[in-house]
Amino acid sequence: MIFEGLNNTRDLGGFPVSGGRRVKHGRLFRSGNLMRATSKDIALLEQAGLTKIIDFRSAEERAEKPDPEIPGAESIHLPAVKDMAAGITRDERSDGKAIDAILYQGMAEPGFAMKYMCSMYESFAADEFARSQYARFVRMIADGEKDVFLWHCNAGKDRAGFAAVILLTILGADKQDILEDYLKTNENIAGEVEELIARFVPGGAPGMARDAVRLLFSADEAFLNALYAKTDELFGSFDGFLTEGLGATEQVRERIRKIYLE
Repeated sequence: MIFEGLNNTRDLGGFPVSGGRRVKHGRLFRSGNLMRATSKDIALLEQAGLTKIIDFRSAEERAEKPDPEIPGAESIHLPAVKDMAAGITRDERSDGKAIDAILYQGMAEPGFAMKYMCSMYESFAADEFARSQYARFVRMIADGEKDVFLWHCNAGKDRAGFAAVILLTILGADKQDILEDYLKTNENIAGEVEELIARFVPGGAPGMARDAVRLLFSADEAFLNALYAKTDELFGSFDGFLTEGLGATEQVRERIRKIYLE
């Protein structure tokens, strides 16, 4: 399925998992925001039979960049973070805060952008509100025997990316394959990232400032590694995080595998 305006929207169908099985096509879609959808894109999503669109964005983000209506699909607002988080939430106010932090504090502290983004990913596991929202996501997927899901945030790399990590892990995907899918976002949104840099970074800013801002709006293996390390610290392992943090018991996981694998 090839979209015109939705560069980071993709079907997880065909993804390989343990035991030689694969994710069913046309059931699970991950995405960035849908505002750039063309009429052709909307028709493709309607033809895909979407029944539920899970929006991980804040209310402010949704107001700034509202999703188009997809006939037949219910929109579910499931904000992944409780407060505005520069670099994660992508409304204009948060983007501005993120750039200010990078350009000013980042110049005084090398590696600040990396440290900042890693801390944001750690909060997905450490923050009780975030865990409760991802637990709801897992329950919805487990209860969606007849549903076709699309979940998204703004760029589709952080909040929606983590949702994909959770689900692909439950389905039995290899960790390296999960990482490669996560990093694929960088190819899909490269043009958007350059637009953001041109918009927010002063022309005379040093190269290190541009690199830091690029990191802020990109996917990076170090972000996931920081998240995995935090789940190990808090729950003993990522598996422990799934079970204790999200309530994804073996019974829940087996139900998800039964519905979405072939």
